[in-house]
Amino acid sequence: MKSRILIVEDDKNMHEIYDDIFATTGGRYELIFAVSVAEAVDKLNNENFDLVILDIIMEPISGAYLYLKLNQDEKLKTKNIPVIIVSIMGEKKLSYLKKIGDVCIFEKPIEKESFLQKVEGLIETKKERGGRL
Repeated sequence: MKSRILIVEDDKNMHEIYDDIFATTGGRYELIFAVSVAEAVDKLNNENFDLVILDIIMEPISGAYLYLKLNQDEKLKTKNIPVIIVSIMGEKKLSYLKKIGDVCIFEKPIEKESFLQKVEGLIETKKERGGRL
């Protein structure tokens, strides 16, 4: 069964980049895109995902809001979905998010190999722990 990844990214060019990155993984992942935080919340409430890849700089609602919601909303919190943040802001500027919960941060442009290793590791850890992180 393919692992399901929700990619929350408003830049359509990034959608193509993600498609290219994951094209090398032999079809192990099903990529679902949301172009807004509102769309992502709807999908998260109604579907199951193994991982969320999240941009921070989005309009009108920031990806940071979604990350906070994933860690505080009772329904979403129980899903224990690991999150990778991908942003031009970088880890130093986003370090405040690590105080909210466990998060992995990658700066754009993404280094493909380490990114895919992190994706694989987070999904594998979630599965080994029966959906819990």
